[in-house]
Amino acid sequence: MKPFPGFPTRLPQMDDPEELNVLLYFFWLLGTINLLQATGSTVHLQVDGGINAQTAPQAVRQGADVLVAAQAIFGHPQGVAAGVRALRESLQPALA
Repeated sequence: MKPFPGFPTRLPQMDDPEELNVLLYFFWLLGTINLLQATGSTVHLQVDGGINAQTAPQAVRQGADVLVAAQAIFGHPQGVAAGVRALRESLQPALA
């Protein structure tokens, strides 16, 4: 029995345990998202880390509805307001 659709029955041969760890985490996350969607859950999916004006739309298209973007906002070269504005503008197509 497969835990969820798309889960491999055999894992690829990997020399680096870190690669295997990342792969297993990806499959766990994918299965969790599939399970939540299948059950109609109202749980929010938060993405924290690496969120900026380029990655935020992709995260939203993949199902995220809570984004943590501290560096993109507080580290924006033109200030906090510009960081918020850049994120909002980048998300408009993904939210339409």
